[in-house]
Amino acid sequence: MRTILKKKFSIKSLLANYDSYKETSLLNRRFKHKEIIPLIKKLQEHSMFTIAKAGESLEGREIFLVSTGKGKTKILLWSQMHGDESTATMAMFDIFNFFLADDNFNNLRKEILEKTTLFFIPMLNPDGAEKFKRQNASEIDINRDAKKLLFPESQILESVYRKIKPKFAFNLHDQNSNYTVGITGKPAVLSFLAPPFDYYNSLNNARKLSIQVIIDIYNKVSKIIPNQIARYNDEYEPRAFGDNFVKRGTSSILIESGGKRDELTKQEIRKLNFATLLIGFHSIASNSYRNLAIIKYKEILENKELMFDVLLKNITIETNGKEYKIDIGINYEEYSTEDYESSFYVGKIKDIGDLSIYGAYDTFDCTDMYLNQGKTYQKKFKSFEKIKKLDFKKLYSDGFVSVILNSEWINEKYTSLPINILRNEKSVCYEISVENNANFVLINNNKVEQVVINGFVHSLKSKNNSILNGAIFN
Repeated sequence: MRTILKKKFSIKSLLANYDSYKETSLLNRRFKHKEIIPLIKKLQEHSMFTIAKAGESLEGREIFLVSTGKGKTKILLWSQMHGDESTATMAMFDIFNFFLADDNFNNLRKEILEKTTLFFIPMLNPDGAEKFKRQNASEIDINRDAKKLLFPESQILESVYRKIKPKFAFNLHDQNSNYTVGITGKPAVLSFLAPPFDYYNSLNNARKLSIQVIIDIYNKVSKIIPNQIARYNDEYEPRAFGDNFVKRGTSSILIESGGKRDELTKQEIRKLNFATLLIGFHSIASNSYRNLAIIKYKEILENKELMFDVLLKNITIETNGKEYKIDIGINYEEYSTEDYESSFYVGKIKDIGDLSIYGAYDTFDCTDMYLNQGKTYQKKFKSFEKIKKLDFKKLYSDGFVSVILNSEWINEKYTSLPINILRNEKSVCYEISVENNANFVLINNNKVEQVVINGFVHSLKSKNNSILNGAIFN
């Protein structure tokens, strides 16, 4: 059987068939607990899966344990212990669909399910997911509660762990999209870690096996995304579950889903999660990791926070009568709308100066461009409808980055309009300074060539407006 499997199974073929397994009801990464309940119930219709209620969250939402397989080697996976890290939860439901399918990957399914038993906890922190935030309902980071086990979500994970005694565990997270693979300037699309179990970075057998499985996964997935996989920082965290599980003899593997250009919804990274986990399962089921040299683990470049969302290079500024060439790095801070179902962004200046060691999702060469602070258009408007009718290109060309709205109060903190809005005559500082909102114009030959509004860069030569949302200053 294994010879046939090797002929048919490759990550490329798996990804080529991915759309057949993708759970299409989960396309917005801000889905909530109520949206996975029908999917869990649907799994109950299939004898392949066993569904058990593992417990309830602090606010009473059910947390489920989904299991499949009949093999000796037990593997535990949990996702979304941080409520705003949903990529792997989506991938879990894709994997469930994969196991239910009947196609050319039947040999792969058979080997995994005969050699392993898989235990999944999708959405360990449903209360956090409800508000798309990291912490649980008591503002506690569950992954810092592994020792005291004060909260129900932590107690559930510990209880499941003690009951099944897994040989392997996959701890599934999303990480900041501003991490790079070492100093390459390329985004860390995926990062892996074999967690340490002490401050000395010691190696026990459990951690050794984690490292070998990671190397096996890395060797295969890096063929699809070369130079985009990193090794997560291995500083010991005694309050974290993965570190504690390794200490107790379980080979724990951390997978962090990072960033990818033009990937706000993380659907491509979800797809990679799907394939990565199946490769991990196959590595364990087939023992293909067993003879891999652990020295290769340290050859995986460590992730570094050296990535901007936007990098503007070679801008000319004038200070005290002298001209200087600088770079400006901008990052977007994501916020939730009031219903927690959508996002808006605030672009902030994160660094100024020589930023040549940084990469960026969008880089602009601003040679021959001079920086000016953005201005506020002084005419006052009584409604958004009036503002919508403005000639934004004309405003930009005159150096304006915001307008004034006469209003008692505006509930929203953002606008879908491509300009900032000030309530009444509120004063806003558009000084070019680190941690200030990024609002300025770039001038070439005495004309505005590019405008930066709320961190979004728009060229006046472009027909399409690239400003995703403006900010509202109350």
